[in-house]
Amino acid sequence: MPDTSRALQDAVRLAALEATDLRSALRAEALQPIVRIAARALRVPAAQVNVLTADKQVPVAACAPGDSAPARWEVEVGLESSYCQHVVASDTPLVVDDARVHALVRHSLATTEGGIVAYAGVPVHAPRALGAPMAGKVLGTVCAIDFAPRTWTDDDMALLADLAATITAELEVRALAARQAAFDVAAVAKDALGEAGAALAE
Repeated sequence: MPDTSRALQDAVRLAALEATDLRSALRAEALQPIVRIAARALRVPAAQVNVLTADKQVPVAACAPGDSAPARWEVEVGLESSYCQHVVASDTPLVVDDARVHALVRHSLATTEGGIVAYAGVPVHAPRALGAPMAGKVLGTVCAIDFAPRTWTDDDMALLADLAATITAELEVRALAARQAAFDVAAVAKDALGEAGAALAE
C-alpha cells in the first residue's frame, strides 16, 4: 500500500481541519442529511463523511439504511483500514468497483476483514475564507460503500462531488461569519480604546 503519511501529516492541512471544527457535534448533525442523500440516491448499504487526522480516519457522519448495526460506521479506524486516506493524499476521487482485485486497496483490512467490495469517495476541501495557505487543503471525504462489486457511473461520482462541494460551501459561510464577527469585535475594541484615550486626555 502506498505511503500516504506525509500528506496526512501536513501541518497546514491539520491546521485547516482544526479551524473548520468538522469533528464537533454540531457539524456532525449538520452533515447527516448529506450522508442520507448519498445512501438513498446511490442505493448503497452505507455512506460516510470522514475526516483524516495524521494517523486515522474519523467518521463525522454516517448513514446505513437497513443496517442492524449502524454504529459500525461511526467508529474511528487506523490507516490500515482506510480507503479514504488515498483520496486525501492524492486530492482526487477514488473509484473501486471490486476491492478484491484493486491494487490500491485489496490488502486493506477494510477489504480482507471488513467485507467492503465497492467504494467511491471524493475529497472535501477547506474553504477559501480560511485564507492561504489553508484554503483548499483536503480535510476528508464523502464516500459510498457496497459489499458487492459495482460499476460506479459518472452520475454517481458527480453526485458525491456535489455533496462534497455543499459541505465546503457551508464551511465557507461559517468561516466568513466567524471572520466578520472577529472584525466587529476588533472594531468595537478599537472604538473603546479611542474613547478611553480621549477621556484620559481630557
